[in-house]
Amino acid sequence: MLSFTRGFPLVVALAMSSFSIYIQLKYFKHIGNDTLDRDRYHNSVIEAVVDARSHDCSAYDFVFIVATGRSGSTTLMTFLNSIPGVHISGENDGQTKRLRWIYESMRNIGQGRRRIVAWANTYDMSEIKQDMRTMLIHMINPPAGSDTIGFKEIRFHSKDLDFIKMLFPCAKFILSIRENVSKQAKSAFHKKSEYNSTTVKATLKKENAILSSLARKHPDSMYLVKLEDFSVQEFDNMLQFLGRRECKTLRVPKLNMKGEYTRIERLKKNLSSGVVKCKSNATKSSS
Repeated sequence: MLSFTRGFPLVVALAMSSFSIYIQLKYFKHIGNDTLDRDRYHNSVIEAVVDARSHDCSAYDFVFIVATGRSGSTTLMTFLNSIPGVHISGENDGQTKRLRWIYESMRNIGQGRRRIVAWANTYDMSEIKQDMRTMLIHMINPPAGSDTIGFKEIRFHSKDLDFIKMLFPCAKFILSIRENVSKQAKSAFHKKSEYNSTTVKATLKKENAILSSLARKHPDSMYLVKLEDFSVQEFDNMLQFLGRRECKTLRVPKLNMKGEYTRIERLKKNLSSGVVKCKSNATKSSS
């Protein structure tokens, strides 16, 4: 009896450890796998969440630039930030993905476990969603006077687009691709990849197909821009899509053209002559 008593805590500890491993494998296995592996970038249909402006939309309009690496996303961000009231922040190293992991984990834990003492909880997922909206807005850090905010990102899985659409159902997305994937794959950015040039090109082609398909399926919320089509007319079309009919493109800014990163000083010089002109007394129209 004495040996059983001494051994019982060890048995319990082993059982608890096994159960913990089981839960981690079942509910958190995606954390190890759902990384920036573009070969597994898949096409998911983004559900229409609610009627625009009726629910879960804040005082801001939201615009997100989703792009493949070296497809002109910095130029697009710079152009949009030249519009009064618009603040599109830079990349956040895939923080949206990490928020999605947390959301999915909490949702899974809350399903079918509230009658189990060890897992019992009563948190409200609608409150979690609101907190995550607030956190993303804090990450964007819009200055006073902003009416349209968002960020650009190249570290995206299609599940992340679903997640953003769920948090901000009124959001619009600018999808940026580059048709010349051979030249794109040779850029300094992609040369750092662990994959060879053939694999990178195949992955970029797959991403292009996915983003093009999403734009066709969701023309009201997603606009596809190809680097090869960058022009005053194309940017005017993008302004129309965003409801900025009071603005006209003066020229297309040229940033990162040689594959390098743009310093703040060069950015200011590039924008000194203006890239977009908006009527100051006009109100932004809804599209």
